Amino acid sequence: MKGAMTLRSQTHKVTPPGTFLQIVVVGYGPYCLGLPADTIRGIKQPEEMDADGSVTLLGNTYSRIDLPQEFGLTRHPTTSEARVILCGRGSVCIAIGVDRVFGLQELDSQALRPLPPHFRGSERDWFAGLFRFQQQVALSINPDWLLQDERASRPLSVTGENRLSPAEVSQNSSQAAGQGRG
Repeated sequence: MKGAMTLRSQTHKVTPPGTFLQIVVVGYGPYCLGLPADTIRGIKQPEEMDADGSVTLLGNTYSRIDLPQEFGLTRHPTTSEARVILCGRGSVCIAIGVDRVFGLQELDSQALRPLPPHFRGSERDWFAGLFRFQQQVALSINPDWLLQDERASRPLSVTGENRLSPAEVSQNSSQAAGQGRG
């Protein structure tokens, strides 16, 4: 049956055209990630972290999570551009180390594209979508996944489930975008 809909299709929020999203674009290795600006409470230098890896700001303690480990990325040496992004919502406060902060990006809501349907693993939870940033594909982090209540109380770990790393998501998304041209 041609054009049949299934219950397994991805759902995403429909935002009216002309609506802009504010995203802070950060880099980790060769990857660009977008964090919703309304979840960011501060940006610190790595040396401002406590001995246990946490950061305290305005009476709130931000527990460090290892986001690159969750995505299966290898560690990079700390550079002078490295920063710690403090994210929070409600009582959940987390600190994420990144290699660099590119800055605030105003993104037309229509420019945030859903992940292509062939992505079926955990990356569907991790990422809200993808967008173009400086001639490459950037992945927008899903704030609901990032700021889960239990995330602030435990370090992240890599699981053995079937999933794609940001490298694979970025590569496959670029290929899918190239197939749409023509």
